[in-house]
Amino acid sequence: MPTIGKPAIVKVNLVTAGAWVTLLTNPPKEAFATDGTNPEQSGTNLLLSTIKEWNFTNEDGTPAPITKETIETALSNFDIMKISAALGLSDIMLSEAKKNS
Repeated sequence: MPTIGKPAIVKVNLVTAGAWVTLLTNPPKEAFATDGTNPEQSGTNLLLSTIKEWNFTNEDGTPAPITKETIETALSNFDIMKISAALGLSDIMLSEAKKNS
């Protein structure tokens, strides 16, 4: 049972072979802040706020830091779709698309 004020963490196995992330599924509202001018950057900021750990590594085998640059390089569109589904965002986007069609 989720507890108010405590982080809710979930591990998600990604489409990329062997890759996983742990996500904060109740990020602060600031994670959703956007100025509306660059939706792709807003998505990257949300991922940066929700991904707490992953098993991606650098070429030398050291753990890759979780930064905007590594998120944009490491995650495929399919990985992002799995993360979105784990955060419940795919349902929201689908209902918005249905409302706007």
